[in-house]
Amino acid sequence: MNRGSSQNPRTTAQVEDPDSGEQNALFIHRQLNRLGLATPLIVLIAALGVIVPFYLIQARPLAESNTAMQQRQVAERVIHQFNALAAQIDAMLLTMRDWTRDERLSLDDPESFNGLLIPVIQQHPLVSSIHLATDAGRELMLLKTPDGWKNRISDLPKTAKRHRWLSWQDARTPSGEEWREQDYDMRLRPWFVGAMESTEEEHIHWTPPYQFATTKEPGITASMGWTDSRSGQRYVVAFDILLMDMSRFTNRLKYGRHGQVALLDAEGKVLGLPHQERFQNDEEIRQSVLRKPHELGLTILSAALPRARGGSEHELLTIQPESKDSEPWLVGIHRLLIHQQAFRVVTMAPESDAQAVSGHLVAVLFGVMGTIALLAMLSAFGLVNAVRRLIERAFADLEASHVNVKGQTARRTLVATIAARLQQAHTPAQLAQTLLSEIAAPLNLGQGVFCLWDEAQQHLSALARYGGIGATPEDLARPLGPLLTQCALNRISMTLKQPGEDYFRIQSGLGDTVPESVLILPVVHGGRLFAVLELATFRPLEETDRTLLADLQPIVAMSLDILLRAARTTELLAQTTAAEERSRLILEAVNNGIVGLDQEGIITFVNRAALEMLDHDEEETIGQPFHYWLHHSHPDGRPLPIEQSQILKTLRDGKPRSRDDESFWSKQGTPLPVGYSTTAIARDGQVIGAVVVFYDRKIHPAYERFKRLSAIIRAETPSLPRGGE
Repeated sequence: MNRGSSQNPRTTAQVEDPDSGEQNALFIHRQLNRLGLATPLIVLIAALGVIVPFYLIQARPLAESNTAMQQRQVAERVIHQFNALAAQIDAMLLTMRDWTRDERLSLDDPESFNGLLIPVIQQHPLVSSIHLATDAGRELMLLKTPDGWKNRISDLPKTAKRHRWLSWQDARTPSGEEWREQDYDMRLRPWFVGAMESTEEEHIHWTPPYQFATTKEPGITASMGWTDSRSGQRYVVAFDILLMDMSRFTNRLKYGRHGQVALLDAEGKVLGLPHQERFQNDEEIRQSVLRKPHELGLTILSAALPRARGGSEHELLTIQPESKDSEPWLVGIHRLLIHQQAFRVVTMAPESDAQAVSGHLVAVLFGVMGTIALLAMLSAFGLVNAVRRLIERAFADLEASHVNVKGQTARRTLVATIAARLQQAHTPAQLAQTLLSEIAAPLNLGQGVFCLWDEAQQHLSALARYGGIGATPEDLARPLGPLLTQCALNRISMTLKQPGEDYFRIQSGLGDTVPESVLILPVVHGGRLFAVLELATFRPLEETDRTLLADLQPIVAMSLDILLRAARTTELLAQTTAAEERSRLILEAVNNGIVGLDQEGIITFVNRAALEMLDHDEEETIGQPFHYWLHHSHPDGRPLPIEQSQILKTLRDGKPRSRDDESFWSKQGTPLPVGYSTTAIARDGQVIGAVVVFYDRKIHPAYERFKRLSAIIRAETPSLPRGGE
């Protein structure tokens, strides 16, 4: 290599002819033969004349530069890890906000809340708990515990300091319930206050690191607030992010021989511990996170922080330890800003790591030079060649290492970029088309197809195509070959190298050509098949291409799973809404009064005819106890005891009842003589409510229609829509 050859002039400067390496070697050979016993001394001086200047001018600066490059690379790795975490949290906050707006998440439905969010926590182990709260003092929290899952349900206006705790084995299996007395107001928590202070639509607030009150774990809370357009309430969603895994990540990082990495917050508290033997188990890490470096005995880190000027994104310092016998340390301080919070990534290594050669290598070199001195001129020539080859090999290894690290960094950056763009897709087809478009350039893709797998039908269907055939509905409906289906069933990828002209040709505006390779790749994650990719490239696929596709597989699978689940949920919600609307229209169309009750006798529905007969408003009637609101007295004004109410008896025993000698009471306090029939609503053998159908006895011809309607309701009681929905 040129770097090794450039040192030859320094060697030949010791002899008379500097123009030819071979002539110089022959001259040294002759001189060594003449000098005899003086030859070892001459060879030693010549070797030192090469090694010392090379070390001072080239090797040592190169080693220091290499150490600085390693510091920057490992710091960028930590920064990339943190940025990727922040991007995931931001995306989940926006998704949870959209779910709440779409009424897929509700403070009143913990089971649906858990069903949607438990998979989110399982896929992101850094998230320990999720909060949904309002400025009215209501909150629903999902917490991951060693034994399962817990919900804390807070309603400060109603229950004050009493909070309801639900325990779950999984998203659908409850395991316990209790009430706890706790002086807790989510509106005073920093994450709630920070989210409420901003009026921006998509402002995300990160709290400073602190210890979680519930789990006593160190972490950070990311939150976002918005105003509900229907109710006018302010909502806040928040994710509690554990710092333990960040410390485990930095504790495993090393560079060079003794290099260490630490992560600190703006106040200088340690968030990610450096690689040391005393920080090896979780309990030691938990006790050390969020403490100052001097409290942990991290003297180099403690001495470097006060000297940081803070004027640049990256800063390099030389720190002399308190002990005079210890060597100086090279410390790099790299700044990172995540929303409102500033962090510092600190890399540190002793100066000896920047030395060009180790003590062992120095001993070997002196031994070789001693042998050369004894073997005279022939050994001197061999030493020159050996040293040159050693230097060339060292530079070649260094260059290869640099290229490898650069390639890995570029691949991770590309994966993060593609993942961010995939998260912007709103449908599986958009996701498929985005993926094919993004991998086209890195893979030199000529043509490709993204096929969606239907597990129930054991069938593949084209979702998006790239190149060749377009993405029109007619093109997507083209039949797929049996080879794709077989690869899907076997869940094994297949590569066709140079498939030949009979397979197919990649076409463009200028011409067409045969693909170099065709890859059929099942997208499998967690043992589940999601899709199959068929990719035809202009060049043979390399190992880096397969690594890129392997890194993208879990991201594509998770994103596709989320979109498919969202589509199914939207379809079910639409069907439910349509069914409820049909029920409401039917019940509003009849002339008899209809009142729906829950298990406690609270009015949940009232139709238009009932409101007109009793002269009540729907808003003031929904939520009222039926007995005290409409059925509290006999027709002559005497109080009707609640235990004598035939309607409430149906709620207790489930038996239908009819009466034609009682009265309901209007808003003006006058009795309305009615005949009524009450029918229980049951689910899984348990009474969950009742339907009361009544008519005005003064309008007797309606009685026959009333009997027919009561018979229909007894035969098949519909699910009444709830008032106000």
